Amino acid sequence: MSETTNIKPFESTCSGLVECLETLRQFPPLCETEHQAAYRMFRHFLSFCRDANMISGFDPKAIERFLEKLEHDPEGEAPQMVLM
Repeated sequence: MSETTNIKPFESTCSGLVECLETLRQFPPLCETEHQAAYRMFRHFLSFCRDANMISGFDPKAIERFLEKLEHDPEGEAPQMVLM
């Protein structure tokens, strides 16, 4: 199998996700397009986890509150995050 046909979407996606999470840990203010993309990313992932019975549910408004905190309080304390 050639290198071009051996696509590994989880490896590249995982790297991208880690980069996004590291950015959020730095507590930056987000522009509107990044805010919307972050919201969609979290919502898609959490919806998948819920639909696959990995989690019982999630609150989309909690995602929005987290992202709004980045916009409105860029000098404040970063929201608490726990890695598993």
